[in-house]
Amino acid sequence: MRWAPSSNETVYDEGSYLGDVLDPANAADFIPFIPELNGDDRARLRLLSEGLSSCTTSAQRVQRVREALQATDGRAYRLKAALSVLLDLMRHEYCVRLRGGTLEVAATTLSSWQGSPAEYKQFQRRHLLQERDQQLTEDSVRRFIAKMETPRRHGRRSVTIHNLIGDGRAILRALSDAPAHPAGLFEKLPIQPYVQEVRTGECDSETGFALQDIWRYFRHTWTLPYNSTPGRNMQFLVRDAAQPFHPVMGILGLGSSVIQITPRDDRLGWTIAAVLERFAPALGLPASAADPTMPDRDDIARFLASMRSSLETAREETSHVGISHHNAKPTAELVERLHQLADEFSDLEYELGTSREHRSFRDERDTTLFRKKRAKAIYRVVRAQLLFDSLSGNPEDQLRLLLTTRDGRHALAVALQEQKKRHVGSSIIDLVVCGAVAPYSQLLGGKLVAMLATSPTVVHAYRRRYQEAHSHIASAMKGAAVTRPAELVFMGTTSLYETHSSQYERIRLPDELGGLRFEAIGKTEGFASVQFSPETRALLEGVTKRVRGRRFVTHKFGEGVNPKLRAIGMGLTDIGLDGRLLKYSSRRLVYGVTLAENTREYLLGMEPKPRYGWRGRSARDVERAIAAHWVSRWALPRSLREAVVSALALPARETISMSLRPHRPEVTLDVFERSHPVPLTTAPRIR
Repeated sequence: MRWAPSSNETVYDEGSYLGDVLDPANAADFIPFIPELNGDDRARLRLLSEGLSSCTTSAQRVQRVREALQATDGRAYRLKAALSVLLDLMRHEYCVRLRGGTLEVAATTLSSWQGSPAEYKQFQRRHLLQERDQQLTEDSVRRFIAKMETPRRHGRRSVTIHNLIGDGRAILRALSDAPAHPAGLFEKLPIQPYVQEVRTGECDSETGFALQDIWRYFRHTWTLPYNSTPGRNMQFLVRDAAQPFHPVMGILGLGSSVIQITPRDDRLGWTIAAVLERFAPALGLPASAADPTMPDRDDIARFLASMRSSLETAREETSHVGISHHNAKPTAELVERLHQLADEFSDLEYELGTSREHRSFRDERDTTLFRKKRAKAIYRVVRAQLLFDSLSGNPEDQLRLLLTTRDGRHALAVALQEQKKRHVGSSIIDLVVCGAVAPYSQLLGGKLVAMLATSPTVVHAYRRRYQEAHSHIASAMKGAAVTRPAELVFMGTTSLYETHSSQYERIRLPDELGGLRFEAIGKTEGFASVQFSPETRALLEGVTKRVRGRRFVTHKFGEGVNPKLRAIGMGLTDIGLDGRLLKYSSRRLVYGVTLAENTREYLLGMEPKPRYGWRGRSARDVERAIAAHWVSRWALPRSLREAVVSALALPARETISMSLRPHRPEVTLDVFERSHPVPLTTAPRIR
């Protein structure tokens, strides 16, 4: 049944169908929106809240908040920041209600959604497109797209970016004529994919366009806006050699992995829970699931040795200058002295941040920021070493003590974290962009791009790019250059939506290629900043500077993980709003693929080198085998479907051009009834 508000409760939303599909009975989902304001500003917010209930459309409600924000000057800085937060939440489909004179907000979650998962996915896509559509209206982006679509001379031919868009009808003809063997191997592949690394300054031999511009053009067709990200980044094109100009089938982007994703860390063995699950049967301890490899005493001994080595390496790679003697034996007295020293370092220079462009690693080491980081790191490591040194008995007894005592678990967690720090920036990577473009998307080309991401072409390119790269944080901690082995052994990614991601489901390479497969390993939990605009973030940081006297987050190198979230969280606290507003409405599915047979052992330091399943085969042979598998498994069956045939007959150039035009669907349903509740008989319509 459709819910109707009671006489003393007004509910309104921001341009969505929340009145129909968000269950307001779950009051725990609503967060009071009560900023700390002076008397006049508090009255202004109360009048605004009451006025919103008289609006008949979501556009009117947004406009009312926007006008109030524009009318608020900088002297009412708390009110101005609060209104900016409210406007952002309304734009991102938060449900807003006035209850007992108190304004409350609630994010839309899958658990509170009363429609179908498909409708929820459509709802999520709609609000994700907001920022992307705004980017497409920027002059620089419009000029770039126009430049790529304008004819230019290359050799004796006139070309545009449209020459790099495939011909769907030609693809259909090639697939219908393909002579396939029973095993799925082709005498000549009807579609001939290959991976091309996008390197700075290199141009496409077929059209003369810069490879970076080609990648960027197709990236703008994605749902999320195109933004550069810090850390390691690599881009690849997947192209079809079977057609003229070698059109682009899809694009692939790799980026530095997120530091903390619990399901991933469990999968890779970097958590106490993962260690317990792996070794519990051998220790006689209860566990939710036994490790199928059934580790024995030798495995336990190797694991303990790797953890001790992890602590020792961490201590060697952290400069002790100004803190302690680097060879000092771990003792209780040393631990206490390090603890006191870590507490004594002041945070005052955090506001100055740090700039690796203008300092050597040695100079970086001696800043207040890194002295504090080094003191804390050495304290944690020496404390863990002291516990490990106290262990005695056989390997099983030692590991049992580590897993069953508070101090033991703390020491083991430190050793695991140090091992993770050495690999998270060098041995694992995130698929930040992965998908197909029209017309290949009709043939589930996204699955092909995902499989090709695991190929030796990508692994070798990553090794070439980063095998001599310095790890900046580690180098600043040591005061000298530190490099890590650039051996990719794991790729992770998250789905764009909370509902199942069809692209990564059911992907498994043939056994002769190592049997690699993408696994759904959990869901993300936690917080995000996507719902807050740059203007709001600037206002919140301004509030913090006024309230606390200085900036605590400068977004500069070495400051720690998630500085944006910390800055927003401080700002929300400083205007009296609930930090739960950082809790993003959508959880995402976490996927991962292990690229080596011994991925976990390598990442735990138990084995020195990764073993890849495709070793002994050339990168081109592996790519061809992946392509043959994809054509047999997905492309050919899809090409026999009537709907796919019709879609491939349409000009893909028009499809892509349309996707590069902003489109902002408006909801046509009235979102709530004020009198008689009626059943929801039809899905909300979007024009």
